Amino acid sequence: MSDRVNSSDEAYMVTTTLQPVGAIARSVYIIERAKPSGFATDKKVRYGDEIRIKSNSYICAKDLFLYSQPISPLAFARFSRNQEVCLHTEASFNTTWRIMPTPGNGYYNEEVIAGVPFFLEHCATQQNLSNDKITYRNDFGNELEVSAKSAAT
Repeated sequence: MSDRVNSSDEAYMVTTTLQPVGAIARSVYIIERAKPSGFATDKKVRYGDEIRIKSNSYICAKDLFLYSQPISPLAFARFSRNQEVCLHTEASFNTTWRIMPTPGNGYYNEEVIAGVPFFLEHCATQQNLSNDKITYRNDFGNELEVSAKSAAT
């Protein structure tokens, strides 16, 4: 919360860590459908679903959503210069992500199983949530920058 994004009215940087931190306020998120699923009426999350990822209410009194927008001269990840990812106060199309299966780990409309790897694709730009393992120093020590960039390994 101490690292505000300059390109938005109210948004905050997102980092990650390789260290296991457990369930704490800043590591627990709420997944909600961005629009009704075309194939299911239950509350299960399925590959291909468009979702929003909302921060835990203990982080901020306002709802904060995982947000990204196309790279521009004013909006880019601080160190990697990839597509910026942050927590934003407005639920818009730029806060919509699609759950995509990794090869061999599921099919569209199949429910997502806990512990199985998947991609998060930004719906507006078709870029995947990414981490290039670039050190980002903040109040919690050395963490890693989060950005959006489609890459293959």
